[in-house]
Amino acid sequence: MADWTAQVLSDRLFQSLSECAHIDVFRHSPGQTPSVEVGQIALELDCLHISPDSIGIRLAAIDGLSRRQIWSGRCRASVHGGPPVDELEVLRLVSRAVDAVAIDRTRPESSTDRADALMRLAIDKIFSMDAVEIADADALLASAYEMRPSPLYLAWRLQIRTIQRLERHVSDEKRLRDEGKAFAAYAVETGGENSMILALLGNASLFLFNDPAASLHFAQSSLERNSANAMAVWAASSARLYNGDAVGAYRDATRGRRIVMHSKRQFFWDLQLAATAMVLGRKEEAQSLLETVTLVRPSFRPPLRYLLALNATEGREDSAVHFSDRLKRLEPDFSPLRMFEDKTYPASLVHRTNLIECSRVTAIV
Repeated sequence: MADWTAQVLSDRLFQSLSECAHIDVFRHSPGQTPSVEVGQIALELDCLHISPDSIGIRLAAIDGLSRRQIWSGRCRASVHGGPPVDELEVLRLVSRAVDAVAIDRTRPESSTDRADALMRLAIDKIFSMDAVEIADADALLASAYEMRPSPLYLAWRLQIRTIQRLERHVSDEKRLRDEGKAFAAYAVETGGENSMILALLGNASLFLFNDPAASLHFAQSSLERNSANAMAVWAASSARLYNGDAVGAYRDATRGRRIVMHSKRQFFWDLQLAATAMVLGRKEEAQSLLETVTLVRPSFRPPLRYLLALNATEGREDSAVHFSDRLKRLEPDFSPLRMFEDKTYPASLVHRTNLIECSRVTAIV
């Protein structure tokens, strides 16, 4: 079982690496001494029976020539008749390995990796949730696409358009949608089998194109292709929430957050879990998660909007005013009333939860 787990887990690693970056993966059998070239990374994978019903797994990323260790991680998983590659602890280990090798490296390891190096830098900027940084990310992805016309880069530019709409970084929503549709059309045509591209298409379908049914289709397709893709789980949670399945959305949000736990992008899944908790009436959980997100991303606008509304509803006037003032600095045309009356304003959850009272929000602030 340990050997079989190692083989299947290697397949999962290959799939995840190849879907989130342009990486050539070469496989070597145990005991082989691979021929390593400059810029290559070796992934060491060990699986060992710890008890009759559990396996220990260790992964490490090593610079191929210097043997400098880049990253390592380990977990223990229960065995129930087959390789435990879909256990949460294993999925988290795979996610961390993929981040270390394909997403969080800070420099190109070879001349052929320059376009992906720009993508990695762009992803860091995207998840800053800062308007200037996200605009810079878009320019980086455009440059990467000139080097290598990849649908993956266009899919991330589509995610940028989605964020710019939700964060109100760009006032011209028509331009965002038109550009997004062009990116989406090409991404579907040329990258429709890639789980990451499908997940980003799911996000855009919901929040940029206002098509919940299409969002659910893309998100489910992404999950079916690769259940280890945390972004696919995020997209599925959002799609379920806006297709009337709040319980399923909460389940997916919880699972996705556990997969990315302790990564520097965990806040994005914290927000999604908070959104589903709000709809299910889990007030304390939602408030705690939203407050955590604002600590790590102070200019991220969705949690500020909902913290304003929750605090106002609970009669915490000083806190509500505080969040309103922060939003007004980010959005000069912001008003609490707009959240409820402007159908284009990106705060639709105020209409989907019973935790928020419009009259109390607009009366206090």
